[in-house]
Amino acid sequence: APPRTPEGILNAALKGSSSAFEGAQQTRVWTDTGSLTTDVRVWGNGKGAVRSEYRSGAAKGAVVLRVGDRSWSRTSAGVWTALPAHSETARAKLILANYRVSLGAAGTLAGRSAVPLNITAKYAFNPSRKMWVDAFTGLILRDDLFAPDGKPRSSTKFTSVTYKAQSVSMFQQPSRVTPAPSTGPNSLRAAASASEAQKLSGRPTPKPAY
Repeated sequence: APPRTPEGILNAALKGSSSAFEGAQQTRVWTDTGSLTTDVRVWGNGKGAVRSEYRSGAAKGAVVLRVGDRSWSRTSAGVWTALPAHSETARAKLILANYRVSLGAAGTLAGRSAVPLNITAKYAFNPSRKMWVDAFTGLILRDDLFAPDGKPRSSTKFTSVTYKAQSVSMFQQPSRVTPAPSTGPNSLRAAASASEAQKLSGRPTPKPAY
């Protein structure tokens, strides 16, 4: 049976749909000068694999593939790059530790019965989030992110979705992947101590303070 508690629905949503599907999404991102909209085609195998293809906007032609905890992105030129690995179970634990999760009144979205999941920050400096989750499959039908001041940051929603079996080839992991970037999140690693960090960076390592 589908989960009915806020925690259960959150865990199900982060794991992905329990049924194979394909659908059309529209993503809108707000910037200081306005907003940008992108159309995305999405497929899922119901077992933790999701493929997203960008059909319009600045990212047109790009592909993002997720299989379990591993993810890759492909440019319009066909070059695959590995993305940082992440655990959905760990993400759920972090959300539950730092946010209040509650359910809203059920409704209908993209022709499906949907349960609103309100993710409200415990601390004023954190963003907040609202997701509409398919009550029977756990698929996130809409996902809205808000800045700490309540202004919208992004919104991704399914405009249509169909549940049916998908070809295994849609989720084939790339055989050739470019090395991780030498800068940015992919290049970071933890130092064993403050003195090691100072030696590696050549700079002081003051302790964070609020």
